[in-house]
Amino acid sequence: MVISGWVVTLNEGVLGDQAEAQLRQRPGLDIGVRQGFCLPVVAETPGLEDGERLAKEVEQVDGVTLVDVLSIDFSDGYLEQEVRS
Repeated sequence: MVISGWVVTLNEGVLGDQAEAQLRQRPGLDIGVRQGFCLPVVAETPGLEDGERLAKEVEQVDGVTLVDVLSIDFSDGYLEQEVRS
């Protein structure tokens, strides 16, 4: 499991509100409290590639202007599992 922390920047107004509502419905995303245009997000994915794909999908949501990846956590042994594969 790979856990990453993002800040998603939203458009102002209705478009940003709709994007937030849509992101809150997505499985694998834990959404924090919005601060202005910034929405803190924690994403849980099975692997690194899945996390990259999810971030790109989120960037394509109408009302999202940027997905800033702040951290990626491999502490559960993900990298060791990948090396063994």
